[in-house]
Amino acid sequence: MAKFHIDPVLYVQAFLNERDLRLLDLLYDHRVLTTSQIETALFDSRRQTAKRLLRLYQLGLLQRFRPARRTVDGGLRLTLWRRIGIDPSP
Repeated sequence: MAKFHIDPVLYVQAFLNERDLRLLDLLYDHRVLTTSQIETALFDSRRQTAKRLLRLYQLGLLQRFRPARRTVDGGLRLTLWRRIGIDPSP
């Protein structure tokens, strides 16, 4: 039985929609966005945003990270997102 090699780029493209491409463009332009910023720009709900960001993360298109700062006043810890291969430093 012959084995077929699937190009990883073609594989990932099969899962992307127009909104995903807009998100990747936004992350290219801004380098880093918070989940809230992404939700405001492209989605209707936090749950929908989180679900799609997780899928794009699993596909290897996004990185997520949290700044190495502690909040002394119990403030919110933000999850930041960036495209793979984009250096967030100016």
